[in-house]
Amino acid sequence: MALEVRGGLTREDRLRLTGPALRGFFSVADRWALSAVEEAEILGLANSGTPKRWRDRSPLVVRSDVLVRISCVLGIFEALNSIFSDRAQADQWLRRPNAAPLFAGRCALDRMRSGEIDDLLLVRRYLEAEL
Repeated sequence: MALEVRGGLTREDRLRLTGPALRGFFSVADRWALSAVEEAEILGLANSGTPKRWRDRSPLVVRSDVLVRISCVLGIFEALNSIFSDRAQADQWLRRPNAAPLFAGRCALDRMRSGEIDDLLLVRRYLEAEL
């Protein structure tokens, strides 16, 4: 289930959404076998130790941009599992080289790790267009 985050979120909104969003993100990250560095890059975090600390003890509240990034990841996961009937194939798609112009022979995960929310959105939109 993708979490849509648009416009400004209040601190109360972010507090309410942080726990479920992080649980969803870490569930997907485990399925995709993401490293701590990959998790941090996708979440736009400078410190690769932050996701582990969040796994061990959820923060009180995350920034709005982190929630948007998580929404993108959940949307990508959902789209992949709608496109591919085989779970393993859906999970492996991110790491396979892709000839589509958006990826230019690189894998989607490389694009997602750029640190830019726009790249996460592009991957999500690309997959949703395939549905």
